[in-house]
Amino acid sequence: EEGEASAGEPAAGGGLDGASGAPRIEPPSEPSDEGELASAEAGDADAAADAARDAELAAQAEREAAQARAVAEAEARRELAARAAAADAERVEAERAAAAEARREAEAREAAKASAAAAEAARREAAAAEAARREARAEEAARAELARAETARREAAAAEAARREAAAAAAAEAAAAEAAAAEDAAEDEPLGRFAVQGDAFRVRAVGSGGSFPAGELPPGSYTLMVTFGEGEQSVSAGELTVSDGSSTTVSCKQSFRLCQIK
Repeated sequence: EEGEASAGEPAAGGGLDGASGAPRIEPPSEPSDEGELASAEAGDADAAADAARDAELAAQAEREAAQARAVAEAEARRELAARAAAADAERVEAERAAAAEARREAEAREAAKASAAAAEAARREAAAAEAARREARAEEAARAELARAETARREAAAAEAARREAAAAAAAEAAAAEAAAAEDAAEDEPLGRFAVQGDAFRVRAVGSGGSFPAGELPPGSYTLMVTFGEGEQSVSAGELTVSDGSSTTVSCKQSFRLCQIK
């Protein structure tokens, strides 16, 4: 047993081989006899078997380590791929979210533009309607003013016609009274005559005995009062002296505003 134990251990001065990592086996010393030789051979065989087993175990450990490294590397690659895929998914999701936000903002801008356009159209329509209403009110006011002016004109014309009719009636009554007075005076006094020529509206002889139209009148001094146009004021056109049986002619021109006594 001591021989086997000594044979299974590395000889003095041995150790591990630097290249393979297996125990380095030093050649045994020459045996002194056959027993020692057999023991040495058995020890060498055991040492070789141990070395082979150690080498196999080392190789197996190396293979397992390589496999473990390969598995770790594969796991690391899968982890990196998963992280890259997750990053890509996040990026794609972020891009989609950004695109969706951009669409929402664009839609919001378009909606705001449409709302502003609708508000502007409504404002313009309201302004046009207000302008139309104002124009209609102005036209109505103008028509009412024209109607009032026309009514006032007609009323004034009617009043003027009534005034003229009243004046004509008063003049007719005065003429009738003067004619009656002249007839009465003619019955008591000798008479003269005066005639009127021209286009004057009215010519009367006004004296102390009254106002006389063209025709017979008592002798005396008279002032000729002439109305050249209808509705105008009477003006003095000279003095007329009438004697018993005399005949005088008064010629008046409206355009010259003059009268001549012949």
